[in-house]
Amino acid sequence: MRVCIIKGFNGQNEKEYFLTDKKDVEELFDTIDWREFHVFSIYSDGFNSFDISGNISIDGLSASMVKEGQIYIIENPPETIEYAKNIVLEYLFDKESTYEKYFKEMIQTPVLRRRNGNIFFRAIMVVFFLSIILVPIIYFNWNDLKFLGREVEFSRAKVIEIKKESWGGRFFWQIVKYEFEVKGMSYVGEFRGGRRQGFSTMDDEFKIRYLKSDPNTNDFVGRYIKKSKPNKNSSLNAKRSSEIGSSNGVNKKDSIK
Repeated sequence: MRVCIIKGFNGQNEKEYFLTDKKDVEELFDTIDWREFHVFSIYSDGFNSFDISGNISIDGLSASMVKEGQIYIIENPPETIEYAKNIVLEYLFDKESTYEKYFKEMIQTPVLRRRNGNIFFRAIMVVFFLSIILVPIIYFNWNDLKFLGREVEFSRAKVIEIKKESWGGRFFWQIVKYEFEVKGMSYVGEFRGGRRQGFSTMDDEFKIRYLKSDPNTNDFVGRYIKKSKPNKNSSLNAKRSSEIGSSNGVNKKDSIK
């Protein structure tokens, strides 16, 4: 089986091992310093794998399992390294029982009472199709809806904290907390970093919007890009220095003659 160890949120220091003995996998797990963020992955094949990820200092631990290409995240994450290792050993011993014990989703199918007539059925269908259309619109535009039709101001915010949140295997969100001032008062906000916000660091500064009536209602707008200072030794200055040097050299030569 293929075992992969990743250190850090960005995936640095990725190492791969090809092991056949379960004891070797256990010993490899014990070598990891879980005070720092790591991802420990076991790959059975291209469609089935198992992960322990996180740390014991800030973010906590998580476990996830990929079964036939479908990601399942543990409902009750391990609170200790020993408990996490026991789940790893159980997975190595019996993958199916590990899935049943820790990851299987309980799906309940609602049963509708049958009624005569077409009115009730039509009403249900209308609600169903409206939910298909409206729910994604509300979900992806929820932040904008909070500010719709209300007076908005803008401010510059600084990052004060960055945490990580697992959503399956080696994939993590950034939970970014920022602080800004309005009329001498400090306010905080946070967002879950994704494709729109990009990757954040502690040195970043954001443009945020907030309700003028209540700055506690605020949202990420954009990121300020720091411009580097121009190099004083530019090619133009170098060219000028070269021309001055050449000119001085000619004058000296003429004076010797």
